[in-house]
Amino acid sequence: MTKNRVIPQMFDVRPVDKSGNLDWGKINKVEKILKIGDFTAEYNRKKEILESENDRIRTEMVKREELELRIGRLEAELDERRRKEILWKKEKNESRVAEKSFKQEEKKRRLKEFSDAEETKKKIELASVARKKEEKKNLEARKLAEKLRRKNERISRKMHKRMQPGYFSFGDMFDFSGNMPWGGSRKTATVFAATLFVVVM
Repeated sequence: MTKNRVIPQMFDVRPVDKSGNLDWGKINKVEKILKIGDFTAEYNRKKEILESENDRIRTEMVKREELELRIGRLEAELDERRRKEILWKKEKNESRVAEKSFKQEEKKRRLKEFSDAEETKKKIELASVARKKEEKKNLEARKLAEKLRRKNERISRKMHKRMQPGYFSFGDMFDFSGNMPWGGSRKTATVFAATLFVVVM
């Protein structure tokens, strides 16, 4: 304890006794009061600091909670985005697989159509060739039938003439093939007919 301590003017009192000497009892009491005042001021200062620190901590906690909430929202958004991305990739993959399968089926269908078209074309060509052959065969058959009909008509006319009374012809000496009925070639028959004609003339 310092004896030369200056007493504040707020007390406005001289700590002396009746004989004029310093009253250390009062001085000590004042010292205690001053110490209590200092302690109170220090306590109030520390209390203010503590309250300020508490306010800062509460503010930090609020900010931390807000940050955690924001982080939670961002994580939820990120999870949702990842889920949508995975779903989109899955759908895209399925769509790609479906498109690939569709293209393969379309390719098979076109190949089958082309093959069927080629086969149909070959069948048409074969049918056309067969029809032409049949037409040619029918034409040849008609020509042969017409030839036989004319030959039969010619033979019928000759037979009809021969059946008429008084009919005679050098052709009677030959058969329908141009040969003589009693044998000999066509050349011999021609020479014989010419000789007979000269003799008659």
